[in-house]
Amino acid sequence: MSAPDFEYIDTTAALAQAVEDAAQAPAYALDTEFHRETTYYAKVCLVQLAWARRVVLVDALAVDLRALRPLLDGPGLCVIHACSQDLEILLKDVGAVPSRLFDPQIAASFLGMGTPALGKLVQDGLGLVLGKGAQLADWTRRPLAPDELRYAAEDVVHLVELAEVLSQRLGERGRLSWCEEECERVRREARVGRDPLTAWWKVKGSSSFRPRAAAVAQELMAYRERTAMADDVPVRRMLPDVAVLAMIDRPPKNAAELDRVRGLDRRALRGHEADLLAALERGRELNLADLVAQPVLAAATAPQGLIGLAMAWAQQRAEDESIDLQRLGKREDIAGFVSGLPGTSLANGWRHELLGRSLQRLVDGEVSLGIDHGRVVMIER
Repeated sequence: MSAPDFEYIDTTAALAQAVEDAAQAPAYALDTEFHRETTYYAKVCLVQLAWARRVVLVDALAVDLRALRPLLDGPGLCVIHACSQDLEILLKDVGAVPSRLFDPQIAASFLGMGTPALGKLVQDGLGLVLGKGAQLADWTRRPLAPDELRYAAEDVVHLVELAEVLSQRLGERGRLSWCEEECERVRREARVGRDPLTAWWKVKGSSSFRPRAAAVAQELMAYRERTAMADDVPVRRMLPDVAVLAMIDRPPKNAAELDRVRGLDRRALRGHEADLLAALERGRELNLADLVAQPVLAAATAPQGLIGLAMAWAQQRAEDESIDLQRLGKREDIAGFVSGLPGTSLANGWRHELLGRSLQRLVDGEVSLGIDHGRVVMIER
């Protein structure tokens, strides 16, 4: 495949002119190249745009990315592959996310393809092979090498065409509206950074913590998240996971006890020792009614046997419909639904149509599950 032609933009005025042109297109592709190895927030280095017959590479280190705002706010469909980190970058550095979004990776999950990388999707959908030479490039370096620029251009040049192919396939299977609904949910829920009060859910073994340990974990991880945000450093560089686990197990009460915490480098705390000890104290004293419980824990009111049956049925439905199970419903979503919790993802929309309605019949005792030639089937009672 020949290298795509592209324009390199390193002034805000030139970007504004390109945006004015792109805003006239019904659809445009967008991608970003960034680094976040040494920072909390992604440091965006390059923004790639493609529409009609133009491909533009924007030097994000040299321009004001807020000039992209009219394009994002406009009516054009924005195609971004594996969009979550790109949306976070746009929200932080531009102040908005696209008004309309199509993610080919989300589309692929509705077509029985899992969550493939862009190269595989382009090859399967368009019969083209993308280059791989610059996947680990240092995007902060200037000038960028020709092969790096070519790689960046290839990431967007085929996206709009790919979106058209995938949309057609989804339409043929009656699933285009499902994909649109999911893309809109992802677009709407985009945020910068993580919620400090739910950061403790990611701690190893947190689902089995006793309530007081969970309270300490919540306040400790909230402190880590907020401080890493404020200092713009990776959370694990400031407070490693091994130190987190040690402090949840035995919360230190003073500086001397801090010095004995395994894996804790006092220098990495950047003078925040008093704040760390205060967070641990808040955890020890937290009213357990103020604990932000994990969804899976909140959903545990249903008998485990029922949750197991529901998961078996969900797996079968995912296989029958050639949809990625994680897209159809995560364990906590399914457990919450069969427990009767309000607002779960299976309560409405395409997930209810595909899985929620039949699960409700199982919960209500209208049907049971059986095995027929190795398949899980529903049996009328």
